[in-house]
Amino acid sequence: MNTANFAVRGDSSLLHGRSSRARKTLRRTALLIALALAPTAAIAQTSFTGAGLGPIPDGGATCAPTPGLPLNVTFAVTGLTGTLADLDLSTTFSPAHAWAGDVIATLSAPGGSPTFVVFGRVGAVATPAAGDSSDLAGPYLFTDPVNSPNNFWTAATAAVAAVAIAAGTYQTSPTGGAGVVNPPAGTAFRAAFLGLTAAQMNGTWTASFTDICAVDLGSVSAATLRITTGVGATAPGFAYAPAAASTVGFTGGAGIGSTGNGSITVSL
Repeated sequence: MNTANFAVRGDSSLLHGRSSRARKTLRRTALLIALALAPTAAIAQTSFTGAGLGPIPDGGATCAPTPGLPLNVTFAVTGLTGTLADLDLSTTFSPAHAWAGDVIATLSAPGGSPTFVVFGRVGAVATPAAGDSSDLAGPYLFTDPVNSPNNFWTAATAAVAAVAIAAGTYQTSPTGGAGVVNPPAGTAFRAAFLGLTAAQMNGTWTASFTDICAVDLGSVSAATLRITTGVGATAPGFAYAPAAASTVGFTGGAGIGSTGNGSITVSL
């Protein structure tokens, strides 16, 4: 436990309870000091390069639900401690995959759970449907909406047919299909994996890329999984929550005159 003492000088009523407003002010001051002294979280970001890159097998003649076999890109995650606080996935397609609306990409933690859709059937608002005709090229960094305002579907709409969606950082998005609006809201990528322990994080992660329509082809030429871990606290963007409540006290000695003194004690 860390303890800090601060001298306070002022009217004796601050010390002996004759001014409730003054005592509340002191309590607020002590709390601000406690927050300022709170231990800094140990935050680490670690990147893992994907293996198993290559062509995405072609899908069937009828667009959704006739998927081809998935291309499974794996990430050997080791050495992580603490708990998962954030993550993102970077992908590059070369040769570019024609017709972005053909592809569904998912990310799975070790053991297959949780599994989360990174993007899928971009532009499709019905089943079956071909979706958006722009190309996948990249690099694209897919992340939680709190980290980026950019919508992948909006960028796909802005790219004309046979032109690649602009490289950049994008929110993860749901799989297109019946009932999905264009563009859909970004999805809670972080929340799906938040709090995974070291035992749950370390192992083989899998990014799967599945083509659900025939003819148009492309390859995943690069992929990187970046995981942010926090030890003893949460990652940037989260409210700090200490494991144990901080103790804040105020003491003053008897017999203090009109210009008295006392001390604030903060224990963490």
